[in-house]
Amino acid sequence: MDDVDGNFGLSLILETISRLQSSTTSPVHFVLAGLPTLLGKSIEVKPHVERLFPQVVTLTALEDKDTRKAIVEPLKQLKVPGRFTPDLVDLLAQETAGYPYFVQYFSDIAFSTFEHSPISRADFEGILPEVYAQLDESFFAGRLYPLTLKERAITLATAKITAPFTPSQVLDAVKSFGAEVTMGTVQQYLLTLQNKNVIYKVRRGAYDYALPLFGRFLVRCLESENPTATLREVGQ
Repeated sequence: MDDVDGNFGLSLILETISRLQSSTTSPVHFVLAGLPTLLGKSIEVKPHVERLFPQVVTLTALEDKDTRKAIVEPLKQLKVPGRFTPDLVDLLAQETAGYPYFVQYFSDIAFSTFEHSPISRADFEGILPEVYAQLDESFFAGRLYPLTLKERAITLATAKITAPFTPSQVLDAVKSFGAEVTMGTVQQYLLTLQNKNVIYKVRRGAYDYALPLFGRFLVRCLESENPTATLREVGQ
């Protein structure tokens, strides 16, 4: 719903909500949900958007106990409570980091891939590389497709630091590849990556990835892709 390339979906939605709220005395409730970039984009296309949505709720990852509950409760409802061994539940909780989409994604693959019961950690670890390859292609890779080679290289360099990160940390990460760049250049790239929904500003001077677990994806990319040559051209 980004307002780019002639697609003004978000603007139209917000304008429609505004008109409906001002044209009726009946109570009208709207829920607008999305990735962390949604609030910033909404403010850009509709000034005073807080008047439309007076309550903003930030949903983060589940706590460990809730993550485990989300994994085992469906098994109980299916009357196969012992289908996943405790060490597999440990692995699923660890790999998903408590993000509901990944909890569902990984648990479903574990459940549907193996016919035997119980399914162990060792069973799932055997197919984990394939699982990540499929997830990377279907979920994460799309964020890199619109980027130029230099923007992609800058993004890959951030895999060396922990999010949320500051411009100075990104500068150090880029320089670790032998690139000669200035803070101004890095800040320009961060702005571009923010506009392309790769990162978003958590607070003044700090950025995080727009997609959960995106940092882990970048680490996997670095195992097969070396951005050194491109990064050395960034400052030129």
